Parts: sequence; structure tokens; C-alpha cells
Amino acid sequence: MYQITEKCLDKISYQIVIEEVENALASYPECCKSNQNLRDFRQEVITDVTEKILSNRLLQKREKSSFQRLPYRSLELRLLIEDYAHAAIKFRLQGHQFNKLSD
Repeated sequence: MYQITEKCLDKISYQIVIEEVENALASYPECCKSNQNLRDFRQEVITDVTEKILSNRLLQKREKSSFQRLPYRSLELRLLIEDYAHAAIKFRLQGHQFNKLSD
């Protein structure tokens, strides 16, 4: 699987992604208890969020709109990343539940 690392995002943005994914995972205790591969699950969510951010940046560049980089402490940026994290967790939980049922 293609791994996205902090090389793809600046170090500060990547750290914010990790923080927001950790915060989002904390609000899904059933995920943390039932998922045996929490590290893998966490990394999948981080990858999903990072890919979403990068795809949005590419789309903005293709549309030739000026991409305005938000300050790394921007509340707007954190809320956007938090939304991406919750969406990725929900998507992954559905996938993991589906896989458990089909085994």
C-alpha cells in the first residue's frame, strides 16, 4: 500500500493530521477496544486524511485558483482535518465490520 509520510506534507501539517486523528479516535472507544490492529487502523486513517488534503491541493492547482495556505494553527484548518479524520474513521470502521462479517 502506498504510504504517505510527512515528506508529502510539510512537517507542521503532518503533525496536525496526527493530532486530529488521535483526537478523533478517542471519540470512538469501540474502535479502540474492538480493533486488534489499532496501529494499522490509525495509519490507514492518517493516510486517508493526508490523501484527501493532497487531492484537494491538486484540484485547486488544476483549477488555477490561488491556493492560500492556512496558518498551521488555524482553527479552520484543524476543523477541516478533524472532519476528514471522522469521515475516514467511519469509512474504515464500516469496511472492517464488513470484512469481519464476510469472514
